[in-house]
Amino acid sequence: MMEMMIFSKSAAEQKWLQSYAREYAGLMTEEQWAYHCFRGAAEAEAFLDTAPLVNMACMDISGDGGIDRVLKLRRQNRQAYITLIADQSMSPVTYMRPGILAGSLLLRPLDEQQVAAVLREAFGEFAREMAPQGKKEAFVIDNREGKWVIDYGQINYFEAREKKIYLNTDTREISFYDTMENLAKRLPEVFLRCHRSFLINGQKIRRVKLGQSVVELADGSQIPISRSYRQAVKEYAV
Repeated sequence: MMEMMIFSKSAAEQKWLQSYAREYAGLMTEEQWAYHCFRGAAEAEAFLDTAPLVNMACMDISGDGGIDRVLKLRRQNRQAYITLIADQSMSPVTYMRPGILAGSLLLRPLDEQQVAAVLREAFGEFAREMAPQGKKEAFVIDNREGKWVIDYGQINYFEAREKKIYLNTDTREISFYDTMENLAKRLPEVFLRCHRSFLINGQKIRRVKLGQSVVELADGSQIPISRSYRQAVKEYAV
């Protein structure tokens, strides 16, 4: 499942963005897409507060808080393809910056032809990045719901239960078929086996409670540590 966030304060822009996003997603990708569309800044900020998994976004950065919102989106989703919507009165210095890394830009006043052209290019670039060579910083899951691309930084842990693997983030749990042994070989070294049923993201460790045989993650999860992996967790935490 691919997810796209669209935030524009203009009803006409919102209509064009939604229409062409759906069209080009269908033409250029084979995935199912969910669209999260907002016209109000408060609604958009509330959505970002949930730390959503976003693969593509069109973000209005005009007005108060616009830059902060897109920076927050980028911190949460390092691999997302972001299209900015800006006013011509804005200096490019404010948004052409490493912390945002926008893929494309829409400059007001917008017209339907401009929106169509930019989104066509955006989805084409996104499709190329989805090729195997473009997935180095993300974990990809193919299941009955479709394809999921999750930044490694958003993953808290993997859990094996009920003959499946469950990937856990702050906002959702996604299941797929694999083995912990195979996962341990596929994942970057930052992912650490702490139990026969758990692989954790070492960057998410808040504290290790060896006396209680648990590791506490940044989201508050208490993950068990088994005797076999006790020393490895202790050394990593140090």
